[in-house]
Amino acid sequence: MKGMGEGKEVQRVKEKQGKTKSLKTTLILVCASLGIVIGVVVGMIGVLTIRNISNGAYDEYARAMDDGYRTEIKSQVQSVLAILQAEYDKAGAGELTEEEAKLEAAEIVRAMRYRDDDSGYFWIDDKDYILVMHPILPEQEGNNRYDLEDQNGIMIIQEIMKVCQSAEKGGYNEFYFTKADGVTVAPKVAYSGYFEPWGWAISTGNYVDDMEEEMQGIKDSIVREFRNSCVLMGLIKMQSLNADIAKIAVMPSTVDDLLTLLTATHEVNSQFGEIPIVTMSMGRTGILSRIAGQIFGSAITFGAVGPSSAPGQLEAGELKVMLELLNRNLEKE
Repeated sequence: MKGMGEGKEVQRVKEKQGKTKSLKTTLILVCASLGIVIGVVVGMIGVLTIRNISNGAYDEYARAMDDGYRTEIKSQVQSVLAILQAEYDKAGAGELTEEEAKLEAAEIVRAMRYRDDDSGYFWIDDKDYILVMHPILPEQEGNNRYDLEDQNGIMIIQEIMKVCQSAEKGGYNEFYFTKADGVTVAPKVAYSGYFEPWGWAISTGNYVDDMEEEMQGIKDSIVREFRNSCVLMGLIKMQSLNADIAKIAVMPSTVDDLLTLLTATHEVNSQFGEIPIVTMSMGRTGILSRIAGQIFGSAITFGAVGPSSAPGQLEAGELKVMLELLNRNLEKE
């Protein structure tokens, strides 16, 4: 009987120990899961914060660019008005007749250009809506442009004369006009200033599509920086969570995406490389990351034995040959 009692006691102890281990395992799993959830949430907050900062930076840049374009064309017109005043003063001093001064002034303005590519030019209309000078449309000089209308019904020269004859003697207008190629019609933001002694409206402007093209280049740069920051943050976060290996695989849309991943890999490996880093860009565009990832700090790569298990994965034998060739050349002095 005593032996049977001891056996039951041992069984109860074992069951209790089993429940304790099970409870510990459950707690460990819960804590680990909670840590992962917290890490994901913190990561998402970080990503959203970076995105908001990036979007804010672009919006601020776009506003500054628009203000800058407007300030530039106004400043350029004011420079022309100063030149006209100098020519007008010559006539007043008897150095030239008024007609000679007007002709000389018009030819000076015709030759004037601004911007690095010399795309900025000026044209002159008078108070009677006659085109006095236009370097791109010289054949139209002398024409009355009172009825000049864009595709949206804006009476272009009438609107120009309205701002020129206002109390400010100048202002901005927006309308569609044919570009210098003689074919493309695009929206334009113009500034006009009035030279009252001769009744001349001096105008210049920027085509909106040209401004948008320049701003798109900046936006693309900001997007690349945003993606780079996301990759950096992901790899660094894995290190902070004491992962044995930090691994990120992405599907690139463009070559720029591939370069973003490789750049981020290099930055993390060189500045925060506490654990091995493995990065992979999938698909055909990302093949380079599978072959030359080690140059940028990726610790390992993957090759397929049989059917590939991921887009862009190379056959193991072919990958081995390429890696050996790459390493031989990297080892050369």
